[in-house]
Amino acid sequence: MPKSVARLNEIQMSAEDALRNYMRSDGGKTPYLREVAEAFIDAREHFFTADGSVDWLGRTHAYRQWVSETLSNARVAPGDTTSTLAAIRYHTGNVLRTRLDDEQLEDLGLRKPNSKERAAEVRAQAAEVRHLFGAGSVIHDPQEMLQAVRLMTVTLRRIDADELSDAAPGVRADIAGRLAEIRERADELSAAAGATSRPGK
Repeated sequence: MPKSVARLNEIQMSAEDALRNYMRSDGGKTPYLREVAEAFIDAREHFFTADGSVDWLGRTHAYRQWVSETLSNARVAPGDTTSTLAAIRYHTGNVLRTRLDDEQLEDLGLRKPNSKERAAEVRAQAAEVRHLFGAGSVIHDPQEMLQAVRLMTVTLRRIDADELSDAAPGVRADIAGRLAEIRERADELSAAAGATSRPGK
């Protein structure tokens, strides 16, 4: 399988997982919508318009078919498709504004957020990440647990293994050690997740 196709499949899996979590969540849906938007923009880099440019606006037939397939795989009900895509669309615009430069945004007809809007968005995102990954208190809320694991999974999937193998030996050793810690903790949590609930739960 070509590397680009394999990467697109990984992106689709991430989008489908985030969509399922979005539909299951009773609150705090924004992080999942942002994950879907990130995945959709990642996917657009694999689709091209007739003139050979990247389909950043998501208008090609092939990309839209990919989105429809992703929604179908995630079991998004046909009646919910329009509202779900509308909710995602706001976040895809924000993702594009963070990834593209001013000239690219102007060519696409998109406005760069002003400094106040960008600062507010950065603060909100940073606070969310600090809350989950900072050296704070133990996470007790199941939805926050799920969100933390999803963010870590998406982040690890974004690491390019080929580039990692070419990194400096010291960097590779450090990463290998930390991944071993993650694997050990993941095994503990996986066992807990698969365990039968305690009496009274």
